[in-house]
Amino acid sequence: MTGTLGAAGSLPGADAPLWYLGRATGTVSLLLLTGTLVLGVLVRRGGTVRGLPRFVVAGLHRNLSLLTVALLAVHVTTMVVDPFAPILLADAIVPFGSDYRPLWLGLGAIALDLLLAVLVTSLLRLRIGRSAWRAVHLLTFAAWPVALVHGLGTGTDTRQTWLLVLSAGCVLAVLGSVLWRIGAAVDLGPRRRAGLAALAVAAPVALSAWLATGPLGPGWAARAGTPGDLLAGSDPAGRPTGTATVSGGVEERVGGGQTATMTLSGTLAGGPGGRLRVVFHGRPIGADGISVTSGTVTLDPDAGGEYTGTLGPFDRDQFGATLRGPAGPADTVDLVATVTIDAGAGTFSGSVVVS
Repeated sequence: MTGTLGAAGSLPGADAPLWYLGRATGTVSLLLLTGTLVLGVLVRRGGTVRGLPRFVVAGLHRNLSLLTVALLAVHVTTMVVDPFAPILLADAIVPFGSDYRPLWLGLGAIALDLLLAVLVTSLLRLRIGRSAWRAVHLLTFAAWPVALVHGLGTGTDTRQTWLLVLSAGCVLAVLGSVLWRIGAAVDLGPRRRAGLAALAVAAPVALSAWLATGPLGPGWAARAGTPGDLLAGSDPAGRPTGTATVSGGVEERVGGGQTATMTLSGTLAGGPGGRLRVVFHGRPIGADGISVTSGTVTLDPDAGGEYTGTLGPFDRDQFGATLRGPAGPADTVDLVATVTIDAGAGTFSGSVVVS
């Protein structure tokens, strides 16, 4: 079975509007910063975009920059005010001192500091001179990749398809503009042009490799520096949380045509206890099992109440889902399971984290 899934950390529930507002403003800020950077790359030294007057391009660039800073202010404020994670105002300005994912949150602080430096020097442009302003203004090019890695490294929704698509779109937009600029530059020799183009292409390849082994890999929440109480998923509302081992049976059924079902039914030892049932739907692929296209997950904890949800994409032996309980939309938990399936023996075993 192939695919990718699992929570990047303990996700806040539907009753955490500040957390989601912070994530939304952070994501939109990245989109605006991407637009600002692309415009800056395409328009060089007072140039313009074909078909647009120079004052329109300059105004668009300036307004995108100001809107980015405004949204970043909202992003930082909501992250500090929200009680979900222990983030202080100083953590947003001074890098690498936070108790919550210090490296990845620190990159966000660096990106913010760089953009603030650009904003302040822009306001003082007439006083400090164009050369000094332009030198500081180039920090925008450093702020963008730092902000991108910050969002992917610290975000609890990094595994979500929509966020990965948006991030990929930002990378492709910047890469395309950089390659265009390299190709259009008249002062570059063939070797230097080829070297810069290769370096530009290598950067997103390296980013993809880091994503696969980092935020999209198992156990990222702990490796990223999430505090122990958040990893433990402590919940005063009484939702089932904790880490457990699981073992049980496997049942496979092949229907007519190209449909197949694999059902895992097991018992949890530790954590929330109870029983776990996972139903995979897909296409049969011989003795190797099925190629999964969809599925459902059901958790019946010892404390009572059934939690159900739709299976997300998954990767080999790891899968997960967000499950809704009997109390409604706010009664949700995230389940991540790592299992070994022996289809021949009809058994499976592994571990489950519910947070």
